[in-house]
Amino acid sequence: MKLGQVLEGDFFTEYIKIGVLTMYLDKETYERAGLAGKPHGVKGKRGLKPRWTPVPDPLSQHYPVKYTSYPRISGDIPKKIPSLKPPATILTNQSRLDLDEFATDIYEWLSLVRLDSPRINVDDKIDSYLSSYAVPGYPDDVSEGKLCRVSWQGFIPPRWTRQTLADVILALPSKSWFSLSTTTFARDIVGDSADCTIFRPPNASGEYLLWDIKKHN
Repeated sequence: MKLGQVLEGDFFTEYIKIGVLTMYLDKETYERAGLAGKPHGVKGKRGLKPRWTPVPDPLSQHYPVKYTSYPRISGDIPKKIPSLKPPATILTNQSRLDLDEFATDIYEWLSLVRLDSPRINVDDKIDSYLSSYAVPGYPDDVSEGKLCRVSWQGFIPPRWTRQTLADVILALPSKSWFSLSTTTFARDIVGDSADCTIFRPPNASGEYLLWDIKKHN
């Protein structure tokens, strides 16, 4: 049996994973393994070949630290809400330009909701010199309402996200709108990351918008 096979497959699961592995290696095997260790036994004892014991415990990599990501729930958030239903003219005229403009405006607004930006607060009165953002749509189309935001942060597998999306679709009334977003961790100082957002407009149980934002290379 090779040294690497000790930590693989059925042998590891059956004989080692439930306990602590202690290995005693001859000098040649110890040097070829490239493990940190120390000599074992009394030095200079005749009649016995020297042995080395690898340290630290090589099983440590198989026991990662686990953290539970608990949801952060923010309910009854008063916000300015644009018209979330695509205008009928977009579908009637099949205008790609108008659809792109609507999708861009909604994605920007949803992003501000995720960031808890004060720019979409009901009582926001920032000077237009400092921020030119306005909730998209005509004034008569913008309403005031209360939102609920649920967020998790951590290393989340795609399978969990897919199941959460399915649970949300089954739990909410078919006429309710919702949005679900996942964002990767940034890998550089710029904070550039990938993002995937799915949105179901109100009164449209079978219609969805999807934004798949790729990370810049």
